[in-house]
Amino acid sequence: MLHSIFVWKCMILGTLMSLVGVFFLGTMLVTWDWAAWPVLFLFFVPGALFFLMAYLKEFWF
Repeated sequence: MLHSIFVWKCMILGTLMSLVGVFFLGTMLVTWDWAAWPVLFLFFVPGALFFLMAYLKEFWF
């Protein structure tokens, strides 16, 4: 499929943010440091927003 540059950037940034979030989630599970859970929002929420922007741009606009 041909995607616009904007959609590619959103998908790449969303993937990277999600991977970093999964890394921190794994770190929390291994170390049982549950006090750091708000850090996950710094990565999963922007990652989800990037995927949402890519979806909206690709299929709605």
